Amino acid sequence: MGWGGGSDVASDAITSFKKHNVPDSLRRELYIDLIESLRSLDWDTCDECFGEDPVFDEAMEVMWRRWCEKHGHDYSKLFGDSS
Repeated sequence: MGWGGGSDVASDAITSFKKHNVPDSLRRELYIDLIESLRSLDWDTCDECFGEDPVFDEAMEVMWRRWCEKHGHDYSKLFGDSS
């Protein structure tokens, strides 16, 4: 994947999900699956999609919380606690 290629894919998915009125709860789960898939392909520019859809931003928070839990980090110390 080229530089920022994952962000292009994610941004296109965000646009499509919103265009087709995918419900928030389903969008969140789809974003989590998409993020996991792109991250496995070394997507490291995920912050480029912040602000395009609040549900995407929530999915990213879920992913970071999972990462912190898996690696023994305190999410609130790294990112502040938004819960």
